Amino acid sequence: MSTEFILKEISKTELADCVDVIKLSFETVELPIEDYSTLDTRRLIFESDNGNVMFGLFDDEKQIGFAELDKREN
Repeated sequence: MSTEFILKEISKTELADCVDVIKLSFETVELPIEDYSTLDTRRLIFESDNGNVMFGLFDDEKQIGFAELDKREN
């Protein structure tokens, strides 16, 4: 049985669901990256208001991934 993943743009009303996905994805990373433990919905709304586009990867109805395109750096 094959699984179909869906990539869709995230609206502002869906950003709260993304925070948990992002935090979970960085729980086991041991690289010198930004600390996402304090990430909240306000941060994602700020990024969205500044022109960034956010996408979620879904397996059926469950979000399993997140990506953000940062337009500030062209």
